[in-house]
Amino acid sequence: MTQNDKTNSALPVQLTKNVGGENYQLVGNRVQLEDSAGNPIGSTNPLPANPVIRGALTDRNGSITQANVSQQLAPANPNRNYFVFQNVSDTDMSLDFGIPAIIGTSFLVISKASFVMEDSFISTQAINVICASQGKAYAAKEG
Repeated sequence: MTQNDKTNSALPVQLTKNVGGENYQLVGNRVQLEDSAGNPIGSTNPLPANPVIRGALTDRNGSITQANVSQQLAPANPNRNYFVFQNVSDTDMSLDFGIPAIIGTSFLVISKASFVMEDSFISTQAINVICASQGKAYAAKEG
């Protein structure tokens, strides 16, 4: 018996795993997805799509009012679905969430770089910014 004979004569492998209420079934060399009721996922029973969220953006543009002091960029917002921040200045800035921003330990956003929260996780906490130089501008929006 050759290696191919062993492979071809083997019984199909069947493995079912439930992940987050969805069943994943491996049969032989193919995967069959099932919903929580055990129905196969296919053209007549498609996977749920992430809905597109539409709405107005709230302007959070600003500038650093005092060097080396954390300032609130946006208050806590339990309805936040999106956040974008762009450091439009020539000096690095740092962001933090729910706590004061600290140079050297908070999230660094270098000059001309952006920070975006979307899709799977968006913090609803207050957003704070800090910079080593006063008057440095940033662009920010939340929705």
